[in-house]
Amino acid sequence: MIFIGAFTKIIMIDNSFTLEHFQSPNGFRSLMTSLKFSFGAALIAPVIGVTLSYILVRKRIPLKRVVETMALLGFAVPGTVMGVGYILFFNSPPLRLTGTFVILIINEAFRNLSVSLEAGVGKLHQIDIAIEEAAIDMGASSFRTFTRIVLPLISSALAAGFVYTFMVGMIAVSAVIFLISPGNNLASLYILAVAEEGFLGMACAISVMLIVVVMACLGGLKLLSHYTKTTVF
Repeated sequence: MIFIGAFTKIIMIDNSFTLEHFQSPNGFRSLMTSLKFSFGAALIAPVIGVTLSYILVRKRIPLKRVVETMALLGFAVPGTVMGVGYILFFNSPPLRLTGTFVILIINEAFRNLSVSLEAGVGKLHQIDIAIEEAAIDMGASSFRTFTRIVLPLISSALAAGFVYTFMVGMIAVSAVIFLISPGNNLASLYILAVAEEGFLGMACAISVMLIVVVMACLGGLKLLSHYTKTTVF
């Protein structure tokens, strides 16, 4: 019904073919904003998640379980709760980010941090620690060992985290609905807004474009999981 509604003037009333619903400047603007938002979050989450997985698996740090639990809270806590929490925490100096585009990216990145973290942990358990010990014995520093040896071996976890975070960011609603600001409207929220105003054809058109992007990401994620044997969900 979404696809039919996107290409008909008024679904079930005037079913003549039309492309006028795809000509909304605000719709394309919100879609581009969602792409930038998702891409930004997808750049941050895998890097932090994979690095944190290496620290948790290979290093001895105090309160390791607490750190891991905090990193996994993004999946456990409802998005609405996270949204309200971010408003309260980032609403005063020196971390006043409420109403900015940055807070949207940070929220989405840390909400999906656990995917990259768990993918990294899974890959690290498949790598013999003797490889890293040999590099250190040859004089390489811990940082060089991680960047030149470990990181290439777990690059599939980075890619999986990137694709997953990007895909989920494109359809984010629950947390970002509290953090959105004028000029930073996302496609998922734009669909809700125009649907409430009765422009169902326009809502269907933006939904179709959103579905195409998400399905492409989902297909890429499935291929990545198949060829790298990395399970992300």
